[in-house]
Amino acid sequence: MSRFAGAVRNGAVIGLFACMLLAAGGGLSCSRDEGAKGGISFEGERREDLLDVCEALFRHQFSQNASAAQQDAAAYFLFVSEQDPPAALLDRFAGQRPPVQPGSAFEDGKGLLFRIDRIVWLDRDTVEAEGGYYEGNLSSSGNTYRLRREGGTWKVISDEMNWIS
Repeated sequence: MSRFAGAVRNGAVIGLFACMLLAAGGGLSCSRDEGAKGGISFEGERREDLLDVCEALFRHQFSQNASAAQQDAAAYFLFVSEQDPPAALLDRFAGQRPPVQPGSAFEDGKGLLFRIDRIVWLDRDTVEAEGGYYEGNLSSSGNTYRLRREGGTWKVISDEMNWIS
């Protein structure tokens, strides 16, 4: 198992535990959770919303991360629930500099890997998501984000760093 896969798996366990705690306290329903059970699905009635949410969140991560490379990375690589995102999402980043590629093409030292591990629908226009970036063994983060649809556009309204290395 790669070091990154271990970090993602640990982040998923932490996210699931946090979700269970919040649900037990009545603060959040995990029944509308995308990612906790089998990954985020881009099928069904929320497909376009999920594509929009993921695009907004990845663009936020590109500009708001604590990596050394920042926008000088050779490339950006994307994972959604530890899998490559659908082509429809990758196509939204055509022409992006640095170029955007599927997460499966990532190699240590060759760019920044951004991930979205989980999305929870709080209501029709608000989601909470977990994710972060991975640059190398000593440069990665786990964040909780809140996004809201305002005027038809999804925007990150909060970004809380849960851990960093």
